[in-house]
Amino acid sequence: MNLRWRPTPVLNFDQRQLPGRYTVEKWEPIRAEWKPIARGIPDTTYRVRDLPKVPDHVFRVRMDTELPDLGEPSLPVSFSRYRGNTIVRFDFA
Repeated sequence: MNLRWRPTPVLNFDQRQLPGRYTVEKWEPIRAEWKPIARGIPDTTYRVRDLPKVPDHVFRVRMDTELPDLGEPSLPVSFSRYRGNTIVRFDFA
């Protein structure tokens, strides 16, 4: 499955001056927590591999920077095998 998202809007900063990478997190319903599945992603896409064969998956993305308070996560986005989705898009608001 391919995840795609738009870059994080950062007010008052030039993106070239604000190096950032992304972390993709997956919701673990049994533990009721978000689990990082990939860190240090330099681009706005990530290919998720080896997903368990359960009907639904929920993901979110956060930006990792050295500056505080800029790493708020995206809203969660769900994927359902029953809907046949292969690409999930995230929009940071």
